[in-house]
Parts: sequence; structure tokens; C-alpha cells
Amino acid sequence: MITSPPDWRFRVDDAGDLVLSPVDGEPLAIRYRERQRPLVNVVALVRLLCRQISERILSIGDPEPLTTDEGEEAVCVVVDTEEGRRALGWVLLDDFYAEAAGHATRREGYDRVTRTVRQLIEGDHHFLGIRRRRYRYCPPPGWRPVSTAGFLTAGFVPPDYPENPSELVVGPAVPARDAADTSLVSGGSGGVRAVVCRSMPVRSRKGPTGRAYVLEMRHPERPSWARVAAVLEDDRYAYPLVVDSLPDRGVWAREALLGVVASIEPIPRPRAERFFSTPMGHWAE
Repeated sequence: MITSPPDWRFRVDDAGDLVLSPVDGEPLAIRYRERQRPLVNVVALVRLLCRQISERILSIGDPEPLTTDEGEEAVCVVVDTEEGRRALGWVLLDDFYAEAAGHATRREGYDRVTRTVRQLIEGDHHFLGIRRRRYRYCPPPGWRPVSTAGFLTAGFVPPDYPENPSELVVGPAVPARDAADTSLVSGGSGGVRAVVCRSMPVRSRKGPTGRAYVLEMRHPERPSWARVAAVLEDDRYAYPLVVDSLPDRGVWAREALLGVVASIEPIPRPRAERFFSTPMGHWAE
């Protein structure tokens, strides 16, 4: 949900999108769409735009990472074509995204449309609150993503999978008040029992700290396997992740997990304490 800048007016088109244009009549336009699916990465979003426009593309700028007033992840990209500038912004949420797409046909309007799209994206509000959230990290080099169970959960396997049946599972960050180390070191279901062999303090380069656990996972009807689990925390969230591997790859699995741990970035903090200047400001979409 966006608030129209005072020097712009808006209307709702037949598709239900908000279309903004300057009050002074400058030939600029911004289209805002909320709750777009499926959620894909920024490269895929830019490619989607490039397929939708007919003019020849001259340049695509580097993505500009942003944080919204609510602390949500966002990004802006500028695409220049033979017929003008496309200023694009997205707020990336749990399973959908919001988009602001600006268009300027005259060079003198390029900066204004780019600045306004950035302003709209940074001020976009979705009121999702404190919840489970994805966080930024770097998987081990060469590991590829695989589907895994769990909302907002990511899985990765090594380059020599399935000969090496190891798997990294990165769970969502959870509010720190709800987190407990035992959530990852417990035996789980199906008669599995976890034996803690070793624990050690761990730290991300970006701030969160915690502990990692080297475990032997035992099952009454199948061979044991090695698990390395870690839970890091800051003052707001806990960040859990785990690597399962064959017993003879336990040291290798530990080093793989510690590399991911070091790269974890904390959930962004909100940019603003107050979102609206007036009690009814949220109705001025």
C-alpha cells in the first residue's frame, strides 16, 4: 500500500492497478501493483519487463538494494531504452511482491521518475509485522538449490550429489522470543535420537552470534548420520540452519555450515518509527 506524493495524482485503472501521474502535467507515469505472484528473483523480474516492452534496450543499471519503512527487503533497477527510461522497484515479501513501474519519455523527467519510484517503494506498507522471514546468506560454492518441506525454508545439495547425499537446510528467521536451540538439536520424529558430540560458539560477519552443534543422529532401524546444526541470534530474530551428511563427512559438513554461518545478514530494521503523518493517512493509497 502506497501513499501518493503530494505533487502526484492517482487513479485506478480497469485492471485495479494504481496509476500515478504528476499534478503539473509532466509526461511521466508510474503503475503500482500489489501482491504479485509468483515470487521470483530480481533477475527474473527484469527479464519479465524486457519481454513486455517493444523498444530496444540501451542499458540496464545495477540493482539498488533498499529497505522499506517497515524493514522489508526491496530493490530498484533503472532500464534505459530508445524511447525513454523505465524505473522499476519491487518489495520482496514472503510469497508475493509489490511492484512500482515508472516510465519517462523525456530525458528531463528521468531523475524525477526514478526518485519517485524509490520513494514509493521505501514507503510501501504491507503490515505483515513480526513473523518468520527469509534472510540473506551465501550457500556453499557450487551447491545447488532443491525443493524442501517447510514454508520459507531453502534446501541445497553439493555438486557431487547424490553420490554425496549431504543436504543443507536453511530455515526462516523466527522472532527471538520464540526461538530455542533445542528446536534443531532434538531428535525429531520417527524414533530419531540426537547425541551431541560437540558444541562451539559461532558468529556471523554481520553481527548475529550463537552456537553450532555437532550431532550423531541415531535411528533404531537405519544407519546413523552426522548433523551439524546452528542457531544464531540478534536482539530480534533467531537464524537456524543445519547440514546432514554421512558420518565420514562430518568435518567437511561442519566447514560447509560454518561458511554459511559467517555470511548470514540480520533481518533489516525498519527505516521509520511512524509510517503515517496523520491518523487517516493510510487511506490515501
